[in-house]
Amino acid sequence: MRPARYTDAIDPPTEWEVADWHLCSQGGGGNTTTTTRAELPKWLDNAAEDNLHRAVDYAKDTPYQQYANERIAGQTPDQIQAADAIRNMQGDTGAALGSLAGSSAARASYVAPTVMPHSLAATDLSAYMNPFTGEVEANALRALEQTRQNAQGQVGDVFQSAKAFGGSRQALQSAVTDAQFGQRAADTSAQLRQANFTQAQGAATGDITRDLAAQQANQRASLDSAGLDLSAFKQAADIYGAGQAADIRDIGLLDTSGGQQQQMAQGRLDLNYQNWLEQQGYTKSQIEWISQILGSTPGSGVTTVNAGGGPKGSPALGALGGALSGAATGATLSGGNPYVAGVGAVAGGVLGGFSSR
Repeated sequence: MRPARYTDAIDPPTEWEVADWHLCSQGGGGNTTTTTRAELPKWLDNAAEDNLHRAVDYAKDTPYQQYANERIAGQTPDQIQAADAIRNMQGDTGAALGSLAGSSAARASYVAPTVMPHSLAATDLSAYMNPFTGEVEANALRALEQTRQNAQGQVGDVFQSAKAFGGSRQALQSAVTDAQFGQRAADTSAQLRQANFTQAQGAATGDITRDLAAQQANQRASLDSAGLDLSAFKQAADIYGAGQAADIRDIGLLDTSGGQQQQMAQGRLDLNYQNWLEQQGYTKSQIEWISQILGSTPGSGVTTVNAGGGPKGSPALGALGGALSGAATGATLSGGNPYVAGVGAVAGGVLGGFSSR
């Protein structure tokens, strides 16, 4: 006898329990076989069978169609221009900075001119002597000589009036007068020559001082020039770096703009492809939608108990379940391809219908 739980309509037996009990009853000798099966209303069975025919016709009449349009958006003109700009910048920075570094190193090793002061002892003062000193001295001596002669004349006149002209006293007075004027002549000549030498020495000293100052000024100017060059090289490097950074920012903005354009283009391509997929799968989605409606219709799960025969199901219900199972399996194995899923639905429906007969 079958287990008591098989008579309970609230807890129907599973497929395996029915099959197991059926095999046992066949070998028991004369016992009546009781089977449990799900029956669909006639209208629901016809609707399921009609939907199955639609699925078969769709699978037979719909060949595989490859999407003929582009699916990947290419680079935009802005992206290409940005890439070319970056490519053209390669090596420029190194070359420019290398040139600046070479020039900077040359100026950094610059040696300023050495200051070489002159000495007064080594200076020839002849060029600084007054060329008119000799003439001035000669004129002064001539004037003294004229004065001496006048003095001697006066001495002669004095002695002549005293009736002592030509005597020893006159000779002595004349000698004294000559000596005095000779000393004056010597002093005058020495003073003129000393003044000339002093003037020449002062002029030479002034030139030596000015030459030293000029050399020192030139040395400072040379060092300042080298320092300015180094500062200019550094400033040029900073300006070049700032210019390069500005170029890179501009290129980045251009590339960003191109990327946004590419995203928009890719969005349009994806939308076109999605619309194409929806168009290609419209009939299939209608079939699946009807199958879902039929599968969830009340009454499809009514259980009846019949005597005699073996387990027997509804061909339409079996076809409907097989179609749904085949569609799901085909979609899983094909990665979501609508055509493979449709073929799977047809194959599952046919096998499901055969197995329930």
